[in-house]
Amino acid sequence: MPVFLITGTASGAVRNFTQRLGGVRRNRRLVQPKRNEIKKVELSGGGRDRVTATAEKPGELTLENVPEKRVEDKFKVSRLATLVESFAFQDVRQRSKPADDPAHRAELLGWTNAELTNERRVEPPPAIDFPLDYDQATGAGRQHAADRVSQFARSRPRRAIDQRGGVLKMSDQRNSIPTTPATPDGDDRGKSRDQATSRRGFLKSSAGFMAGAASAQELPGIALAQAPGAADAELSRLQGQRRILIKGGVVLTLDREVGDFGEADVLIEDGKIREVRPNIAVSGDAAVVVDAANRIVIPGFIDTHSHSYQGLLRNILARGVLNPDYNRDVQSALTPAYQAAEAYAGVLATALGMIDMGTTALVDVSQVSHTPEHSDACIRAFQEAGIRAVYAYSRGAGADARFPQDIVRLKRTYFNSQDQLLTLAMGAALDAKIFTLAREVGVPTVLHIRLDSEPLLALGRARLLRPGDEYIHCTHLSDEAWQLIKDTGGHVSLSPPIEMAMGHGTPAIQDALDHGIRPSLSSDHGVTLAQDFFTIMRSTFTFQHLGLFQRARNGEQNLPPRLMCRDVLEFATIEGARCANLERKVGTLTPGKEADIVLLRADRLDVWPLNNAPGVVVNLMNPSHVDTVFIAGKVRKWRGNLVGVDVPRVLRLVQEARDAVVRRAGFTMNLLG
Repeated sequence: MPVFLITGTASGAVRNFTQRLGGVRRNRRLVQPKRNEIKKVELSGGGRDRVTATAEKPGELTLENVPEKRVEDKFKVSRLATLVESFAFQDVRQRSKPADDPAHRAELLGWTNAELTNERRVEPPPAIDFPLDYDQATGAGRQHAADRVSQFARSRPRRAIDQRGGVLKMSDQRNSIPTTPATPDGDDRGKSRDQATSRRGFLKSSAGFMAGAASAQELPGIALAQAPGAADAELSRLQGQRRILIKGGVVLTLDREVGDFGEADVLIEDGKIREVRPNIAVSGDAAVVVDAANRIVIPGFIDTHSHSYQGLLRNILARGVLNPDYNRDVQSALTPAYQAAEAYAGVLATALGMIDMGTTALVDVSQVSHTPEHSDACIRAFQEAGIRAVYAYSRGAGADARFPQDIVRLKRTYFNSQDQLLTLAMGAALDAKIFTLAREVGVPTVLHIRLDSEPLLALGRARLLRPGDEYIHCTHLSDEAWQLIKDTGGHVSLSPPIEMAMGHGTPAIQDALDHGIRPSLSSDHGVTLAQDFFTIMRSTFTFQHLGLFQRARNGEQNLPPRLMCRDVLEFATIEGARCANLERKVGTLTPGKEADIVLLRADRLDVWPLNNAPGVVVNLMNPSHVDTVFIAGKVRKWRGNLVGVDVPRVLRLVQEARDAVVRRAGFTMNLLG
């Protein structure tokens, strides 16, 4: 009989339950030998309290007689099945020690007795991706599974990422290469149990990228890295070289002092831009040379407002509006249904998708902070994707939410260094207490504001606004509110495509410009529209022009100027950096800044011949023109492919997470409608 460990009783002692299943899992489904449904599952344990479980319907168990109030009362059958298949110890009768021996359990799991005693939540141990169906495994195969679990348990990795490089080592997707687990480093010594991620959490996280995805109940762990293909020697050299020379491209630095170049080189050294000019000479082995002929070299796009966890919900509201569709379906139904694993998957999908489309940095307004574990999962996804991000910690749903006070833990745990890709902000509501806490912690605020200016003016009167605060949408604000934003050193993030399509109000492009504020641009989410910056830039350009044409037809005189393509490109890059408080690091191709660089293909038939570089980028190109992406000097996309990302596995993870959220929320999708 496979042994299933479950914790939590009235006395806090650990219990051992034996799971008897009528069938086994095949292809991520728990099936009866002759019927594709669960017939019955029984759990029993010793002691005064006995817990029974019955399958009320396929895919769900109800636990009865559970004495611990904090214990969840339902488990997905697939989660238990994953456990039985992957945590496949030998038969109890063959063990050298009794199954109910606490020391033996501690040895198997790599936990101390104190941890076993103090653990309060009922959660199964981690699933491990196991190549054999349990019923088909021989005794040796079952022992192999047990050995793998024990190996992972004893290693107890405590940090999910090396911030300097991330775990997703990039490679050319044209190569079919076996994957091997990346090993995290670091520890959490000196932290309390509340501050540090628990050993149990790390057992889950280190069990493999897809191990917990079948049930979407456990937090998936570190993505399995791929080595660069042997055939792609240039990429291999890029990944191991501290000096990279991007040579012979059309270079739009967007730094007016440095200037732009019809043909020039960009030298990267130790992740930073060392020099930008024509004809940079390096010796043969001093740098890897990247041929940028027929490429436009620009700073990476910066998206200043993204609800990244919604990467699972792309176009789920194909013609949805803000009220009632988005607020009812996404905010009130689907978002509360997210567990930490699904938040991870959604953020990972968004972050990798953005890198693929040339976005190298974003401000994530993380409105899925249902538990501290949800926040940790989102941060981990950004770390593993290797994107630059401002994590704007925001509200969540449910009794376990710790917003806003958990920002103190987050800052101490993840954001105690300025030399990293991630920075912290507070996703604030129009609440003076939240602004006060943000001021005490020393982080900027990110605020949605539209239609009603009075709450913002009240915050201004309370002197709670600071330079570097970000204001999103800003549709139909009063002149007084606009002046307050400018006078307090605030920045503006506009999402013209979403604002037009979903009814947020008239995009405030011209309002911002009229009040002396150059806006940044953002995608908001992918629930209805694309998140690529080519779409966003083009919408901004055309809408501002349309507004001025309409005013001219109405007889207005002395109109403001129409935007240039370069203006819009600046909104998408350097103004984004200013809004995200990253101007000193990125936003322009300026020597000394970090090398967040995108190479765009200009030798395609849909844009060739190249006659105006800013115009081609803003008005003609699309994500398929994104050839190569560097973030902090590391290659994240190479010659049209994300590097090292096991795309099929990510796709499976995201789809299974989407299915879990939709099922849990009771939401009905319309694939063909």
